[in-house]
Amino acid sequence: MSLATAEKAVKKQVSTSEWKFTFTNNTNYSVNGLYFESAQSIISIDDIDVFNTISNPTPDRKKWQLSGSASIAPGQSVVIKGTGTKKALKISKWYWTVNGSRVGFVNRSSPPSEQKFFLPMPNISNLGEELFKRTELSKGLIVGIPQVVKNTNFAWVRIKKWKDLQKNLIDNTGMHIGNPQGFKSFIDGKPIKGEQKILSPKKFNDRLFAELVTLKFNIAASKYGRTPFGFDNLIYNDPSSPLNGLTINQIALKADSAMTFYTKFSTGMFIALEQTINRINRAFEGEIDTVSFGAKTVFTGTRGLSEVNFLVAGKTSSNTTLIERENLTEENNFEIPIQNYPNPFNPKTIIEFTLNVDALVSLKVYDMLGREVATLADNEMFETGVNNVEFDGQNLAAGIYFYQLIVRDVETQELLYRTAKKMILNK
Repeated sequence: MSLATAEKAVKKQVSTSEWKFTFTNNTNYSVNGLYFESAQSIISIDDIDVFNTISNPTPDRKKWQLSGSASIAPGQSVVIKGTGTKKALKISKWYWTVNGSRVGFVNRSSPPSEQKFFLPMPNISNLGEELFKRTELSKGLIVGIPQVVKNTNFAWVRIKKWKDLQKNLIDNTGMHIGNPQGFKSFIDGKPIKGEQKILSPKKFNDRLFAELVTLKFNIAASKYGRTPFGFDNLIYNDPSSPLNGLTINQIALKADSAMTFYTKFSTGMFIALEQTINRINRAFEGEIDTVSFGAKTVFTGTRGLSEVNFLVAGKTSSNTTLIERENLTEENNFEIPIQNYPNPFNPKTIIEFTLNVDALVSLKVYDMLGREVATLADNEMFETGVNNVEFDGQNLAAGIYFYQLIVRDVETQELLYRTAKKMILNK
């Protein structure tokens, strides 16, 4: 996949929701219409059940009138489905109609029978930021061969941040278009020595360097399961190439050596490396889709290996082998600050927690015997930032209680975080 972009990461905040409301005819009449008002704007109504007409909503898209030729008898229900904004949709007012006129009571509230929340489509910067923050890449993506000898005449690059990787690939002068030659000298002619942080196109212009940075990032994304496993063990199949029969990982290592020990490699090999890695990097390019974004960003494959005629599966391509052989670990940095105040309290306290992504939250209170005494939130959507929930212990005996916070991904329901803390009720 291509990395030469200045695009910023998309925020992990709910962008839309899909909902379903069930309305039951609670009048004594057969009706043919429904009027309702929502607390939030509705983007679209996608399924109107037996109704066939949607009258023009108000400009704020909060007041809607549905009608049709079908008759809905008392006790029968209709199901309305649609798409809303990021907040949980609530119907604040609704009633049935006959030929446009209200019949029966005005109902003041109605919760959705189903509601799902969706995050926006992530981009390559989301993946890049996560890999550099949460994996071994935080220690550096290395291009070239590091040297332990001080004052060495050889050079290599260690990239520790996603923004630095972007700066290595593109700047205000454009991208790397120079001939591949290795870490020989800067554009101004000065020799490149030792560890470098950023070699932007205006400082050092080399197509092989840019392609190798991209390849090594793609290898890391595969090893950590953010793109399909086994990328580095694919074998390059081109009998006309001096790199024929090598795995992608072996090609990357050979390119590392060429960048640092450039005097030992011919111009022909530099060209072969640049052209081959360019070919590999673009083998699986295409429109991206995701398996996951909330807990971590995972992209699906854009095409199958059978569609790429110059790459074949290696002998050791199982997911388990790759992970165990490389001994890779990923940290879970999803920490949520949570506290209640005052503590001790009588009879009310505020439980405060901070989310770094929109998430589904359950918050329950238990006594010393583990019995649930209060449900403050039950898998409800909370937004990024500081959230406050009040707990009232007016009807409880004085003593020690525990509140448990469970946070799940809004799309996959995957568990992101769980904790429990103690609080004291004084009376």
